[in-house]
Amino acid sequence: MSAYINAADYLRKRYRATVVIIHHCGVEGSRPRGHTSLPGAVDAQIAVSRESDGQICAKMEMMKDGPEGETILSRLKTVQLCTDRNGTEISSCIIVPDDDADAAAQPKRKKLSSAARLALRLFDNAMAVEGKQASPQPHVPPGVFCITEELWRDYCYKGGISAGGESAKQKAFYRSAKDLIDGFYIAKWGELLWRTHLY
Repeated sequence: MSAYINAADYLRKRYRATVVIIHHCGVEGSRPRGHTSLPGAVDAQIAVSRESDGQICAKMEMMKDGPEGETILSRLKTVQLCTDRNGTEISSCIIVPDDDADAAAQPKRKKLSSAARLALRLFDNAMAVEGKQASPQPHVPPGVFCITEELWRDYCYKGGISAGGESAKQKAFYRSAKDLIDGFYIAKWGELLWRTHLY
């Protein structure tokens, strides 16, 4: 399995591409079969299942740099492709969105506080003025521009995230940063922060 993962990672780096691995669940259907190193090595894990009414559910079970728990619902639709020389119709299937169910299934996002909205705006200001492209590394997407948490905190303190003293500013920044990172507005690895562009 280690050799398999290394080979997949080589292809990802060599061609700067996404490598999609199709796997199967065990008998209980709760998790992928096989060695635990495989789910530990991937950036995202999507579970695809088919309901009794024919609806297909694709759920984001795990994502290192994005929201988890979101679901895409779809259905298979039979389409006619052509007729062969014997007059028999040849058909296939396409995937069509189950729009009504899909909209209802999406989780409601937490509303940002005024302090978090200000912190996000100040983050964008800091990024525009002082953002630098990150050096290549495994846990930071290639080509993204980053700032440090220390720089963002400085912008928030000077930008008025709280009218109180040092302790109040510290608490306001901590809560806002947590909400923005938990909500996947901003991604973090070590001291580096970048915009996820999911919003």
